[in-house]
This record gives sequence, C-alpha cells and structure tokens, in this order.
Amino acid sequence: MSTATEIIVPAAERWFHTGFTLEYGARYRVTVPPGQVWTDWYVTNGPQGSTTFLQKAFRHCLRLSPARDPRAEFFTLIGTIGESLEYAFIIGAGPCDFTAATSGEFVCFANDIWPAYWNNHGSMRLSIVRIS
Repeated sequence: MSTATEIIVPAAERWFHTGFTLEYGARYRVTVPPGQVWTDWYVTNGPQGSTTFLQKAFRHCLRLSPARDPRAEFFTLIGTIGESLEYAFIIGAGPCDFTAATSGEFVCFANDIWPAYWNNHGSMRLSIVRIS
C-alpha cells in the first residue's frame, strides 16, 4: 500500500495540475475530508456540488455534463487524466475508487462552465493513494 498524497484544488483553476502521476491499469482511491466548501459566485457547495434554479438552464453547458454523468452538478469535484474530459470522472464527496484508463498526470477541477471560472473562490482538499 502506498502513502497518500494530499492535494489542494483551487476552485478558480480550469485544469489544476496536481503533479501526481497515474499509471495505466493501477487502482487509486481519492478521499475528501468532510465539511469543506467552495463558492461559485454566491453559491456555496461541498464537493458534491449543486445546481440552483437559475443555473438549471445552463447545466448542459457544464464541462462534465449531465448527459455524460447524470450526477454532474455545478461545482462537483472532478478528476481526470491530463487536460482531457475523455477520462473525467466524478470524485464528489468520495471516497472514489478508479482505475487509470491511461498513464498521465492526475488533474482536478470544480465542474463549471468554461467562461465562468473568474467568480470561483475557495479550494477543496483531497488525498489520493494507489491501492493496487
């Protein structure tokens, strides 16, 4: 079993490069300590995110859209490999176990629409560890 690496993901980064390298085929576990929040404009969210009545009309514009994963909300904590939505997955409140579909850097972001990162505030702390 490997040692967990702690990462702090800023809400305003479209692609937060963690510096943590994933190896193709390896299994990882991401955990998110409870009680954390970050803010999208005036809406405070935990890592699972949410969609307000006003945001509902724009939900289909999210980077990880509900068409791809119905659990995707505004400000859901997302992980991926490199700067690719092809490998994107929901971390949310975790724990989240996944198998790396390719080798590359673990990248995270708050799920939002591309031009709206300017009004994001706060950060989310997580840890990742290789489990097999």
